[in-house]
Amino acid sequence: MVGEWKCGKCGKVYTHEELHRLKRVPLVPEDTNPWEQHGFTRVCECGYVFGRDRWHIVTPFEVKSKIGVLKGVVSTVFLELNYGTPEEPLWYETMVFVDEPSNVECWLCRRYRTKEEAEEGHRRVVEAIKKRRFKVTPKNWLLTIYEDDS
Repeated sequence: MVGEWKCGKCGKVYTHEELHRLKRVPLVPEDTNPWEQHGFTRVCECGYVFGRDRWHIVTPFEVKSKIGVLKGVVSTVFLELNYGTPEEPLWYETMVFVDEPSNVECWLCRRYRTKEEAEEGHRRVVEAIKKRRFKVTPKNWLLTIYEDDS
């Protein structure tokens, strides 16, 4: 990580130091004491609130597997923090979260440069789950998803 933060509205990129010089507001507006509750976040010069206003897609799924019905969500978010390099920034991420049964884990994590790549990656993961292109294996049941068309 290089410590670059990007506004999800105007696209301005801040260093870690620049971000911390921005106006601070409670992360959860309803908090009566942010110091003891959810804490604070920063506001871009354009009004975008980091951690609160970020773009995301969530697609629920329910699919049969060899251990029963799996229920969860495919989640794709704008990270705000660059998880790549300055030359190859990665601003978006897709992950799968299994709610039921609770002993199934999925370690799928795909990162992307652009919103368009993230939307396509999200679609591919959702499609792979719908078409049952996954494998559930023991060791606390691990879900592995295959995105290829084979």
